[in-house]
Amino acid sequence: SFGDFAVIYRLHAEARVLESAFAHASIPFRTIGGTGFFEQPEVRAVLKSIQNLATSDVQRFSKFSDVVHTAVEQLTQKKRPVQKPELNTDSCLSRMKRDRLSELELLAEGYDTMPLAQAYRVLLTRAALARPEDDHVSGEAVTLLTAHAAKGLEFPVVFVAGVEEGLFPYLRP
Repeated sequence: SFGDFAVIYRLHAEARVLESAFAHASIPFRTIGGTGFFEQPEVRAVLKSIQNLATSDVQRFSKFSDVVHTAVEQLTQKKRPVQKPELNTDSCLSRMKRDRLSELELLAEGYDTMPLAQAYRVLLTRAALARPEDDHVSGEAVTLLTAHAAKGLEFPVVFVAGVEEGLFPYLRP
């Protein structure tokens, strides 16, 4: 059963690709620890903003990726004046947020062949399927977790993702 399987990875950042693949294949999964890609505050803010842009300003955009890009620009412009030094644009946290927003923009390019309203619905559906706390996860599901979180747990079948030099074991740049 799905509950017998675990996929272990080194960094939470790797979970995004795995969550996407499992959701696409309609395989139930639960992510232990960390916050899923679509649950990140900046990604959620862009998703909210997309709805307003896609419905109120339809003649302005020809591609869905343009809508997402505009929403990302609006979000980053709002957040530019930062007072806290630990959230400085050069900080690791800010880089991670920019990377997630860039990933969302790349993801949106895959929807450019669809009408805007349909692309928005498909992306929201994908985001909903990627939420580990949704109903589709109740019962048997593949467990996704970091090697650190797996300490002491046992599963009949384990896959280790991202086993390559510099990633597993992790070497900081």
